[in-house]
Amino acid sequence: MTKTDLVFIDARIDLELERLEKLLCLRRKLKEELSSGKKDQYSDNIASGISALMKHAR
Repeated sequence: MTKTDLVFIDARIDLELERLEKLLCLRRKLKEELSSGKKDQYSDNIASGISALMKHAR
């Protein structure tokens, strides 16, 4: 491998790490919201969304 290849590999690793950090942040926020009192609200939204999809599929 050349030095240029290593630079590109390093840059790609940095991009992937940034992407993973963003995903982890979103995951933490989601877990916080689900563990709070909003859990019932999400369940209701999911149930109504599924119901709407089932009606639309018929």
